[in-house]
Amino acid sequence: MTWRWGAVFLLGFFWTGCTASRVVRLDTGHGEPIVYSPPKNAKPIEIREEEFQKALTQLVLDMHFSLQSQKEERPRYRLVSWEGEDRQRPTPEGNYQQWCARQGSPEECFTLLGGGMSLLDAKARRELALSFAWDSVWEGVQDSVKETLNPLAFKAMVTSAMGAYMLLLVMPEPVTKLVALALTTYFVAYLGLEVFFGIVDGWGRLTADAEKAISFEELQEAGHRFGKVMGKNGARVILLALTAALSGGAANMASKGPHLPGFARAALAAETQAGIQMSAALAGGIRSISVAEGIMTVGLAPHAVAMTAKDSAGRSTDHKEHVQENSPTRPSLPPNPHAKPGGKRTELSPSDDAPTKRSILRENEAADLLARNGYQVRQNPPVPGRRNPDFEIEGRIFDNYAPSTDSPRNIWSELNLNKVNPVGRPRQADRIVLDLRDSPVDMKALTRQFRDWPMPNLREVLVISKDGKIVPFWP
Repeated sequence: MTWRWGAVFLLGFFWTGCTASRVVRLDTGHGEPIVYSPPKNAKPIEIREEEFQKALTQLVLDMHFSLQSQKEERPRYRLVSWEGEDRQRPTPEGNYQQWCARQGSPEECFTLLGGGMSLLDAKARRELALSFAWDSVWEGVQDSVKETLNPLAFKAMVTSAMGAYMLLLVMPEPVTKLVALALTTYFVAYLGLEVFFGIVDGWGRLTADAEKAISFEELQEAGHRFGKVMGKNGARVILLALTAALSGGAANMASKGPHLPGFARAALAAETQAGIQMSAALAGGIRSISVAEGIMTVGLAPHAVAMTAKDSAGRSTDHKEHVQENSPTRPSLPPNPHAKPGGKRTELSPSDDAPTKRSILRENEAADLLARNGYQVRQNPPVPGRRNPDFEIEGRIFDNYAPSTDSPRNIWSELNLNKVNPVGRPRQADRIVLDLRDSPVDMKALTRQFRDWPMPNLREVLVISKDGKIVPFWP
């Protein structure tokens, strides 16, 4: 069996393979790997069309090379019969030339495969089929890049990059190239593990279909089938990630990624979907990735493992310690109306604006309320590696938040993005005192928000109600 047919067989295996639940094996090199099963039916991070076009335009403008439209010499194609068949029978190559002739810029269309490569070549046929997978979103792509790049040359570039990435991914050896590791992290974070494995399976079918196609239309149909597997949202995610990678590799993805639409939500999804810290992964914390039979094996540094996965492992290895660490924080002293918090009180500055003054006043009042309710409280504790958390309560680190909004989603997002899971910054705290005395939020709606959208790494929330009571809220 030649390597080419062996590869097709292997890809076909991925296409028709196991449909069992997907799992992630996190191998830090220390002890047994953590086997993490992500939640099922996770929703992909949606990127709207207007967000996609804006982000793609900016990525293209940041490219360090030019693909400006220019008139190119038509390649010289090798017109041969296919496997000895009659020359009058339509071939994929002949149909491709006819298709190009119907395009707005036929000369540019002929450059799609580059170098006069014969369509008898398996790679060229596969990439031509793949180029049709972008059709559902290509109108938006053209609108975004046409002022800067030759859209057809750009299509050739991203198509070739996607093909090279997928071939790396499905080979038996683990992927170790930094840019491929970064791409995989992005795809899993934005699309979820199920969709990601669906794309791997779909690639196997596209490869097999392109190999056996005997007409241009069959290559086109194969590409459109793969496009349906990706979906419009998946195609947008993939195109943005590929463009970021093409304009600067893994380093550019690490710097540009946080500015892509939906990145903050994707960073959280990386933890729940793959058990990895997005920021650590993009900073070189992942050494290798391999996929096979519904299992993604990730070789990574210990600090790149998300708390979600660590907790999963902890439940199976040391349940007692885990329960102790995650038990609710209770007051160790009886209520005392004269009790005072320890530590250093947060002081107002004459330059503070009104919202800052309100926040500081509520923070100090919260410390007083906690102390009077029997909690041992220290304000502004010195904690290495954290961003100045507000309280130490019964030996545990908490941060205070006193919203004025009535939106449950805005409260959740503020805690998530600025307290518990800040992207590119140390975590403020994984336990929160939520002071709702200034917020008209509906408590039932707030409970639904936290229940329906579990926040990664959030251990506990204590609520201060409007009447000043301390109420355990989460979990």
